[in-house]
Amino acid sequence: MSKLILYRGLPGSGKSTAARKASVDYVFEADDYFNMWPYVGAGNGSVGVSYWFSGEHLRDAHKWCLWRTTEALRWGYTVAVANTFTRLSEMQPYLDLGYDTTVYRMTKNYGSVHGVPKDTIDKMIWRFQDYEGEILLN
Repeated sequence: MSKLILYRGLPGSGKSTAARKASVDYVFEADDYFNMWPYVGAGNGSVGVSYWFSGEHLRDAHKWCLWRTTEALRWGYTVAVANTFTRLSEMQPYLDLGYDTTVYRMTKNYGSVHGVPKDTIDKMIWRFQDYEGEILLN
């Protein structure tokens, strides 16, 4: 039976770590979209994947994450999604899917692994909306 678990919080709050520790079939995040860009490493011919963020592609990243989530849920999997979800409107498309959903809000600050600037995080703090029924995780 499909189940959806949403992890929300500021960059560096532990969303991805908590989602990966959860007992789920899949973990998706919009950040995955930016981890797909190949690079050739150090002139030795090795190929890897690097993180490449582009604000102009953020909408595409979120559409892609929602599509992956929708497909996995349709097939009966349990899915965790780890995104900032600062505004309720960002979370609403997932809630509208109609699956059994649990929402966790991460409250720690471990530091952003992607180097999100402090002024950007400050703006996210200002716009963060509470969700009735979310479970706070420290």
